[in-house]
This record gives sequence, structure tokens and C-alpha cells, in this order.
Amino acid sequence: MVPVDRPIIAPPAIKKNIIDIPAANGQVDLLNALVGYPVYKNRTGALKFTMVNKSSMTVQNRVNEIARHLHGIYMQMILDEEPAYYFNGYYEVTGVTFRESGQNADITIKYDVEPYKYAVSQTDDEWLWDTFNLETGVIPHGTIVNATVRGIADGGITLTDIGAWVGSKTVTPQVVISGAATPITFRVYNSQTGQWTESVYTNGTDQSTSGTLRFDRFSERLQITGYGTYSIIFRAGVL
Repeated sequence: MVPVDRPIIAPPAIKKNIIDIPAANGQVDLLNALVGYPVYKNRTGALKFTMVNKSSMTVQNRVNEIARHLHGIYMQMILDEEPAYYFNGYYEVTGVTFRESGQNADITIKYDVEPYKYAVSQTDDEWLWDTFNLETGVIPHGTIVNATVRGIADGGITLTDIGAWVGSKTVTPQVVISGAATPITFRVYNSQTGQWTESVYTNGTDQSTSGTLRFDRFSERLQITGYGTYSIIFRAGVL
């Protein structure tokens, strides 16, 4: 199959619940006010391909096989241009146009996928040079995965631009602590609110004694203090 046009997945529409305020200027988006960040509808659209009969399988049989593989199935889609990310969603064959006595055909595949595309690898997976972006890529191992912090007096560890690691989607990561002689404290600075939030974890998985660690696109700095080894595990979601 050859794409008729360059395969591009449409951006998601923004969800809104706008109300007018009597006796006041402007309007308010209740949805954004409720959750504190933008939320989106699914991405929808269609991709069109040309099929040429160059095998013993007829075009109709190939259409049938494609339909059996993806029609109405929830699955992943990875574009050749962006191999480090995948889309989750449903796909369906919505149209087939036969040409040239049935030897060739155009097939349209409709998609209805989640608004965010997800990193193929989460932070605790082995990172690969093949898909690594030398400009924007982050190597989490030794930084936020199987990383060590020693003591409080030296100020611990400060990581910057955490929002770029997370992407667009707010995440509540899994936190794994081991060998902690003292609890490990994570403090996140949010550039939108200008506030710090603090979470304290002890040995084990997700053993929080003070708040739950959370990152979003506005997470600017992460300070880590304590004594032990920690892993912050999540899968980035981007628009």
C-alpha cells in the first residue's frame, strides 16, 4: 500500500464548557477551571492508500485481510516519521474504490485515537540509539531511574526542565525506593502556579507518606533529597 497523501494525524480539538458571566466581563471555561489544565477530544480523521495488485492475492482479498486485521480493533499506530511515539485508538475501513478493471484500488482507513501520542519506551525501559533524538532526547537511567541521592546537607539533586521530559500529558509516576536510610523527598516547582509541592517516599513501590508525586508541562524543577536509590517511572504523552 502506498499513501495517497503524506500521513498526518489531525490535532485534537479542545474540550470547552464556556459560560457567560452576568454583570462581569468575559466568559469562563468551567472545564479548565475544574481540572486546571486543557483537556482534549480524540483525534479523528482518515488516511487514504493506493493498493496495486503485484501478487497472486487479488485486491479484494487484500482489502478483506486489512479489514480483518484492523476494522474496529483497538490497537497502536506508529508513523514512519515519528518511530518513538505511538497512537492508541480504533481503526476502520470506510471506503474502497476499484480502478483499472479491479487490478488497483484506493482504500480509506478512518482513525479515532486518543488525543495524546505516547512514547514507545517508558522511563525504565532500555533506551535505543535508533530512535534517540539528540536535540530533545533524555536518558533517564542514572538520572531518574536507578539513581542515587546521598544525604541532605549537600542539597541533594536538582533536575531542571522536567516538563520537557513529561511532555504534554499530566502524569502520576510510579516511584520505587530502595536502600533508603532516610525517606526521600521530592519537591516540584510549578512555573504556572509559582508553587512547590512536596512528596516523601520510603522504601518500596509508591510508599508515599506525604502527598503523591505528579508532573505536568509546567513542572520546571525537581529537587531530590534523602539517602537511597530511586526510580521515577512513567510514559510521556505529547500532543
